[in-house]
Amino acid sequence: LVVLHDDPDYSVVPQNENFGDACIRVLDLLLVLLETQENFDADSLKLVIKNFCKEHNLVMPAVAQPIRFALTGVIESPSIFNLMACLGKDS
Repeated sequence: LVVLHDDPDYSVVPQNENFGDACIRVLDLLLVLLETQENFDADSLKLVIKNFCKEHNLVMPAVAQPIRFALTGVIESPSIFNLMACLGKDS
C-alpha cells in the first residue's frame, strides 16, 4: 500500500545513480512526450516510456525512479504505469 500525501517532502532527494543532473532533463523531455498522449492507461504509458528509454538509450530504472519520486515523494511504489494512469494526465 502506498499512501500519497498532498505535500510530499522533496527536500531529501535520493542519492543514487538515477538522480543526477541529467534527471531533470530526462523528466522534462518525458513530460513533453506525455502531454501529447491521448491514451493514458497503464499499458499505453508502459509502451511510451519503454520506447522513450530505448530512443534515449536509458534503462527503465533511470526513468521510473525519478517519475515515481516526482509523483509520490518516494522511490518505491507499485507500478509507475498504474500509478500514472490512476492519477491521470492532469496530475
